[in-house]
Amino acid sequence: MPNNFEKYNELRKKYKNFIYENFKITNNKEEIILQFFFKIEGLAEFSPQIIIPKKNYILDEKIQFSEGFVFYIGMIELISYWKSTCSPNVIIKCGKLNEEQINWFKKLYFYGLGELFFTNEIKNNITDFMNITCQSEKVWEVDNKCNNMKYDGYIFPIGGGKDSCVTIETLKQLNTNNY
Repeated sequence: MPNNFEKYNELRKKYKNFIYENFKITNNKEEIILQFFFKIEGLAEFSPQIIIPKKNYILDEKIQFSEGFVFYIGMIELISYWKSTCSPNVIIKCGKLNEEQINWFKKLYFYGLGELFFTNEIKNNITDFMNITCQSEKVWEVDNKCNNMKYDGYIFPIGGGKDSCVTIETLKQLNTNNY
């Protein structure tokens, strides 16, 4: 039986830096695409994307994603890929976080990865499992351009997991317009 804690430490030594390089918003006639550019030094560069099809509830004049909003979505997106190497350093090149924000994300990541750590018998603590540094001075503000809009129903993502099923079933009972 392989020792997962040893494998964890080997990966961390081999792939020291996980980098959030940049992000891009494409807003065309059919869809809105949020693309994130990540790099694991010595392993790979990749750019996952979120595609939001435009339906009757999303029109160009109704919804615009602020760059700040998308930056923070990327901060959440990165943890899914960070798990592949558990790099000790996360370097943010496309935005600046203050100390409070860095601590908030570390707490979110650490406790959100509890199952990964438990299942793989990885011993770590919130202080040492990850360092987050920023190599940009760009501070992103999240503005709500849709603040005065009226909505009828809910938009929710479907990821295929049990949370999606629970959400769908709960909202079915509310008899509202759901998208």
